[in-house]
Amino acid sequence: MDTTSAGRKASATPRYGDYPELFWDLRPEEPIDVEHPAVLGRILASGSLEMIRTLVPFDTIRWNIDRIEAPENVRYFWRLVIQHRQKKLQEGEIDNA
Repeated sequence: MDTTSAGRKASATPRYGDYPELFWDLRPEEPIDVEHPAVLGRILASGSLEMIRTLVPFDTIRWNIDRIEAPENVRYFWRLVIQHRQKKLQEGEIDNA
């Protein structure tokens, strides 16, 4: 059985119930909709780095940054992350994988 470092069972389709500390109020059996502005905002504002890496492709953050339902400081932080990553991509220091 595959598990994450936090001991969660790894699944092809993460469900809200896999992360009760973030989604205690949502249907546990439903797949996580990382495109939803409120869900994405909750992950980026309260999730651990491991959760963010596991659940959210970087391009999803980049494409949805202006729609995220989160405090301005969270959106500001992620805009800085996006700018930094874009700079590193342009300089060839990282690839887009």
